[in-house]
Amino acid sequence: MKMDDMSYSGEEVEDRQRKHWPTAIFGLFGHIGDGNVHIIINVGPDTEDHHLQIDEIIYGLIQELQGAVSAEHGIGLMKKQFLPYSKSAAEIGLMKALKHTMDPRGILNPGRVF
Repeated sequence: MKMDDMSYSGEEVEDRQRKHWPTAIFGLFGHIGDGNVHIIINVGPDTEDHHLQIDEIIYGLIQELQGAVSAEHGIGLMKKQFLPYSKSAAEIGLMKALKHTMDPRGILNPGRVF
């Protein structure tokens, strides 16, 4: 998502989350230089139990807006399953090929990305 989408996307994330958790607390902030948006959501004492559902709502919107799940430097473990929301099978295949080219024995951060 770009910064000009941040206002819309922030409002839309909040609207979609509030359908499930009307009293949720939100924190949205971004990086002006690269357009990344970070989202912090607390839906109550059981927030951790709803983590996957919260993520599916957020990453579903990212997919609709044709945004990206992660920055150019890679994907974190918590977002790994959502990589296909913003990268095609061909792109992921290329990423895997590049990783294998640079790390044929799979010793650099094993299991972290692929």
